[in-house]
Amino acid sequence: VQETRPQLAVRLLQRLAGAFRRLAGAFHATLLSTCCNAFFNVLNKEALNRWPYPWAVAWLQLVAGVAIVIPLWASGLRAPPKADLQFVARTFGPIGALHAGGHGAQVVSFGAGSVFMAHVVKALEPIVGTIIGYLFLGSKPSLMTNLSLVPIGCGVGYAASKPGGVDFGGLTSL
Repeated sequence: VQETRPQLAVRLLQRLAGAFRRLAGAFHATLLSTCCNAFFNVLNKEALNRWPYPWAVAWLQLVAGVAIVIPLWASGLRAPPKADLQFVARTFGPIGALHAGGHGAQVVSFGAGSVFMAHVVKALEPIVGTIIGYLFLGSKPSLMTNLSLVPIGCGVGYAASKPGGVDFGGLTSL
């Protein structure tokens, strides 16, 4: 059965509407994530202004995360990961140590400098991640990946070049 032009138009509009809903959902999720991240960063700065021990604050935040997850595993509300101790130590140990160190360095940067500079440095995360992947995992990024990092580097350079933009205390998060 061949569709008429109005039927084709209706079907196309329905597909476009579905795509628009998915795009709007992704936009709102990104906006919510960005707002939560900004709120978290400002709260970190406030906490560090009142209690200037950034490594202690970072470790307390990580301990709070563990304190949330373990009861979920113990109660069965969330299934614990199925992995032996050797696999966890070999795979998740180094990743966990890098994540914990990175989180600590981020909190230190909020205490040492401005929230603005910490955000500028955090924008470098894709570049740093690509370099770490290359150096430690042997993952060679494609030309398109490298080209997609150029605007990030340019944007960070531009933001850091603003008067008062570079706060070397905030560079500790690298």
